Amino acid sequence: MASNSQTTLPEYKYDVFLSFRGPDTRRHFIPFLYNALVLADIRTFKDDKELENGQRISPELLRAIEESKFAVVVISPNYAESAWCLDELVKIMELQDKGLLTVIPIFYDVDPGHLRRQIGEVAGQFKKHEERVDHETVLTWRQASTALANIVGECSLKRGDDSKMIDEIVKGILRSIDTTPVNGSDIVGIDKHMKAIFRLVDLNSKKGVRVVGVWATGGKTRSVLSKFVYQKICQHFQSHCFMGNLKRICEDHHMSHLHKEFLARVQGEGLTRSRFENQKVLLVADNVTKLDQLDALAEDFNCFGPGSLVIVTTQDRQLLKSYRIKLVYEVERLRFKKVRELIRRLSSSGSLLRDDEAKIVDGITEKRSKMISATPTNGNYLIGIDEHYLIGIDDHMNKLYPLLHLNSNQGVEVVGIWGRGSISRSVLARHVYENISYNFESRCFLEDVGRISLHCRRSHLQEELYSKMQGEGFSSNIPRKSLKTIEARLRNKKILVVANDVDNIEQLDALAEEFIWFGPGSRIIITTQDRSLLSSSGVESVYEVALLRSVAFKH
Repeated sequence: MASNSQTTLPEYKYDVFLSFRGPDTRRHFIPFLYNALVLADIRTFKDDKELENGQRISPELLRAIEESKFAVVVISPNYAESAWCLDELVKIMELQDKGLLTVIPIFYDVDPGHLRRQIGEVAGQFKKHEERVDHETVLTWRQASTALANIVGECSLKRGDDSKMIDEIVKGILRSIDTTPVNGSDIVGIDKHMKAIFRLVDLNSKKGVRVVGVWATGGKTRSVLSKFVYQKICQHFQSHCFMGNLKRICEDHHMSHLHKEFLARVQGEGLTRSRFENQKVLLVADNVTKLDQLDALAEDFNCFGPGSLVIVTTQDRQLLKSYRIKLVYEVERLRFKKVRELIRRLSSSGSLLRDDEAKIVDGITEKRSKMISATPTNGNYLIGIDEHYLIGIDDHMNKLYPLLHLNSNQGVEVVGIWGRGSISRSVLARHVYENISYNFESRCFLEDVGRISLHCRRSHLQEELYSKMQGEGFSSNIPRKSLKTIEARLRNKKILVVANDVDNIEQLDALAEEFIWFGPGSRIIITTQDRSLLSSSGVESVYEVALLRSVAFKH
């Protein structure tokens, strides 16, 4: 079992990279395609920047292509007019040739034959390139365009309905993703989970249909685990289907649509309900939120043959009880303390030199004004606070910086700021955030964590973290529903997060799943008035800030 979980797999951040010519498709076709991908929980990279003439694509964009499983290339009438689109295409086709990426062409208002033979408008576009660009580069663009046109794809000229075309593209990608190997090493404690689940599923059983529940409050771990189990055991069944995120499917369609969705996604010998009666079938229903969803699917799995297996994953324990599912595996909640132990295990034990720390502190003042102008803050927290509270804060800063180990990129450091005065803690935390955030690729100041989580579900804190994240690769128009896409952009990056005014360990547990994906050199700062909260969470680097009183600064 252990050897299976350690198999080396390509490290993909995204399921799909969208390549398109903005002026042609950004306002009508691309938004619908992108939203459909996001709603299907497909992690999608869409570049929101408009490049000017003469600009070349950024290293970040090239990296995003390399980190994607699929590239959906939307060839529109003016695609070949764009040098950066053609640069993207060359990179995409190089990876396709190496077997590292699958290309899905969409010819939007374009005849694929024109691109293949480079006639009509395409001929004129390449002729203009030859007047400004060297021959070798244009030749590379031409070859990539011809190679793409030789791949069978979707053509809008042969379709009367864009929505149906988009629906089929999304379903095709979903089917492919279901067979893309999941990296088990991404799941904390994978061996323990697999052994427990294997005992419940009993692959040798030939008695009726076995129904197993997987219950966990953390959606990410539950879904990745269920996909991993599915891929490990699906070869034992004649037909199999992974129904990802039933909640999302039912939000977009009537409950009766689940049957059609099941038939569309099922893989194997049986493609109609009548043919399932004597077959051994595997169905994984992920993220079930209502009994009605199980009732709708029951019409299908009641027809399955002996030895069939249905795995239901949910965060609602009562739902499994109501449906009388007795075989249930509870995925232990990932606690912040456990994450902290994992982070510590990965981090270097070497300490920093005092001279190095002094250089960092000395450089802060010089870079501060530049950093503040370049990095917008989340809200105007300091507005309305007496400026006297900021006087003398340098002493606190100088004592806090050594705890942050800013010149170390060995693992992720967690630092606590503890004090009785809410303003004192918050002012110091904000001041530190604004002074060091230029060191990080992405950053977030999560204000008033206790208040945010007071009347909200557990996942709301995760959504807040993602929605307020700033930095490279983020834009204000990324919808909250695309959390998987945002998480993909965070993976392995150097990130700064300040969780301000934490008052309950449950709040840290809610964020723990996000922190574990952060890259080396990341820093997490937690402010609280509860010293025991930091201790019980395994946070050892703690700075105590006394009450900052304006009277202390009068002289």
